[in-house]
Amino acid sequence: MSDRKTVTLDPVIIEDDRFISDQKIRQLVRDSVISSNPNPAKYSEVQLKFESQKKLNYAAAKETIQAFEYDSKFEGKFKANRYYGPLLVKSESSVYVGQMIGDKREGRGLLIFLDGNMYEGYFENDCTAIRGRLLFDNGDVYMGGIANMSMNGQGVYYNNTAGSKFTGNFKDDAPHGQGIEEWKDGMRYEGSFVMGQKEGKGIFKTKEGSVYEGELKKGAFDGQGTLTTLNKTKYIGKWKASELQSPAEIVYEDGKKYIGEVGKDMKPHGKGTIESSKKKYVGSFKNGSLDGQVTTIFPGGETKTSLYQAGKFVQWVGGNGLDTGKQEDLELYTPLSGRKPEKKVVKETN
Repeated sequence: MSDRKTVTLDPVIIEDDRFISDQKIRQLVRDSVISSNPNPAKYSEVQLKFESQKKLNYAAAKETIQAFEYDSKFEGKFKANRYYGPLLVKSESSVYVGQMIGDKREGRGLLIFLDGNMYEGYFENDCTAIRGRLLFDNGDVYMGGIANMSMNGQGVYYNNTAGSKFTGNFKDDAPHGQGIEEWKDGMRYEGSFVMGQKEGKGIFKTKEGSVYEGELKKGAFDGQGTLTTLNKTKYIGKWKASELQSPAEIVYEDGKKYIGEVGKDMKPHGKGTIESSKKKYVGSFKNGSLDGQVTTIFPGGETKTSLYQAGKFVQWVGGNGLDTGKQEDLELYTPLSGRKPEKKVVKETN
């Protein structure tokens, strides 16, 4: 046994029983005793050594990692398979402990890659399969469907480095299809993903409480959508790279509705119309306020023309000159939405 390679592991994987759920595998890892080597050309015997690994951040996983739950409906299929290991898998630079048929991994198993990533779950035909749990060297944790040595199917990914959790469908290690991503600071997205990007239709909530519902592209508001701010103001229209495009519709908490051109800050700016319960104003807007010549349309159909400056009524302009017997004021308040930059969901894996 003098040619046995020594592999150093972080002791947390045997100190905390959530890291290795199968008790037989756990015991083989702890004792590092090899029963036999089913194929010396494929596997090498290995001695496991336990020391803290500074390059690993398994401590981050302690907040979210759970013991892997093996599914009883598969147990009969693998019940007769023998446990082997620890064995160094030469082609993968990994250590395997678990069930086998002949020299193929089949059934329950643990795979520890020499870079620090770790898998526990099922194997079929020598590959990770069905479902399992992945622990990454940075402390991120995935539990769910596995196929072709990758995250595939329904699962949950805890991005402990970013403080987020994704629940939904995966394809080739990336969120793909419908899913929910939640952050500790209160942000939340529910909707469509395309290979890791928020894309399609979805609902995004900022930590301040603003909510966007509509189309997204590459993680940004893009397409038709509605942004509702904390004060219940709604911005409705087409979006590009998370910017509201002009023209657009704005519905205020008090019931006023604006339809027309808007500026970069989403305030009315340019030509537009605003309706209240009593009147309609058609004219020019600047930085969110009426500014310039405005036509006021009253409920009975009467129209009058007036001048506004920075949202303040200046004077009526009538066919017979100035009518100074009536005055009115209208100011619009359009607070910003508090949109936040996009966050990445899942760390790319090699």
